Amino acid sequence: MKKIQILILFTLLLNTIYIFFHGNLNFNDLYNPKLFLYKVKKSIYYELGIWNKNAPSSVIFNDKKRIFKKSIENGKVIINEITQSELPKYSDKNFINESKENYIVHIFDGKSNQNFIFYNPDDNDFPLNLLNLFSLLVVHGKLHDNLFFKDKLKIIKSHPLILTCGPASRFFKQLAEMYNIKSRLVSTLTFDEWNSYDNGHTLLEVFSEQMDKWFLYDIDNQKIFKKNGVFLNVVEIQSYSIDDIEIKSISNQPNLDYGSFGKYIPFYEISNRDPYNWYRRHFQKFSIYDEQSAKFIYLTNYDKENYKNIRGGDDECDTIKEYKNFVECLDINDFMIKFYSN
Repeated sequence: MKKIQILILFTLLLNTIYIFFHGNLNFNDLYNPKLFLYKVKKSIYYELGIWNKNAPSSVIFNDKKRIFKKSIENGKVIINEITQSELPKYSDKNFINESKENYIVHIFDGKSNQNFIFYNPDDNDFPLNLLNLFSLLVVHGKLHDNLFFKDKLKIIKSHPLILTCGPASRFFKQLAEMYNIKSRLVSTLTFDEWNSYDNGHTLLEVFSEQMDKWFLYDIDNQKIFKKNGVFLNVVEIQSYSIDDIEIKSISNQPNLDYGSFGKYIPFYEISNRDPYNWYRRHFQKFSIYDEQSAKFIYLTNYDKENYKNIRGGDDECDTIKEYKNFVECLDINDFMIKFYSN
């Protein structure tokens, strides 16, 4: 053990002497880890002939705090750099803050980033305005799928969340409830040929007191759905052909993580490039999650397009249960009473 300690001390002494004479490093700087590591790398690279000795490096400069304000205007993301004096009062503990405007603030200092949401609870578009800001802090992928809610909440305060449709919808449902926004999970199923990765979709149905109705919101694909300018709920979408629906992007911000979702990118890009064909497959049968029974309840025998003939079965519920066992089915009257009577 003593021999090893002597060897380590001797190695450190040789390194220090070498760096001092060949790396232009003062003894006082040996206690600055950041500068110390930079000088080590520079010395080695210079000896190898791949470093310009006179080239400047950002490592010796101080980090500077910069503040960026991001908002959505007419479907486009607008980012402006602002000064400290333009930054509204906020607490580091408050990720979401009330304001007269709707925007996100990113505070970046070269080493770390902080995200803060500012939204207007009295906005005529509430809760859509807050949901749209949420959508700017999530991209489609699977890196954070398996984390607990508290861990996802910690990440979104400094990084975009990378989630697939189910985990994204569940996380933002729980987050929205913290700000008195009523929402519920919606799951869909295709009656086209099934595969191992692309048979349905999960999204949210959200209640707006301003509109006095439920409307479908796809936080994962960052899409909303309208007919003649009116937001649509599950039953309304089920009653129309997909070509009669307005499918609109929340913003023009890219929403795919090409790293964690790499091998699935070719088929998933269609959701942005050709949304009507993508939703034509996924918006065939709709269900809403019932908290009391802890089951998804499907609306059956009610649609504009005769999807049930695609798989050749006469009973839609039997077909659905071939894919998902723990579900229930209701016809339009019972479905309306259960989910839209209050």
